[in-house]
Amino acid sequence: MNITKRTALIGTGALLLASPARIIALDAEQAIYDSRVPESAAFATDARAAGARLIDIADEERRLWRTVRNGLRPPLIGLTTWPDWINLRSALEDQRLRVRCEMRLDYLPGEGPLRCPLALLGSASATRAVLPGAARSITLFAWRMA
Repeated sequence: MNITKRTALIGTGALLLASPARIIALDAEQAIYDSRVPESAAFATDARAAGARLIDIADEERRLWRTVRNGLRPPLIGLTTWPDWINLRSALEDQRLRVRCEMRLDYLPGEGPLRCPLALLGSASATRAVLPGAARSITLFAWRMA
């Protein structure tokens, strides 16, 4: 299957129009995000609305890693940079959690902020999306572990 930029944008647009019920259906216990990245902070707002407990990478890294080492309750979702995702994935796999969905999100400069990246985590078959909405070009990773 050949995925072009056009089909990625069309498919992503359909996912972004998911209803709040679809987002809540993710039923994540906890969400990890980075408040220093506006797109990740928007993700956290949506995750909180879906009932997830938030863990901020920027809050206090020492406290974050202590929390991770002590164990987190699955399912767990996140929207992080690549280095943070690699470190978290390794630590969480040591706790016998497994990746259920991992998606590269390439945010491109566009009009207005992107909303509802939580909907993307419901699509286990998708691995990459090109999304309008960031103030600058940025790549983040959306993921779900259980």
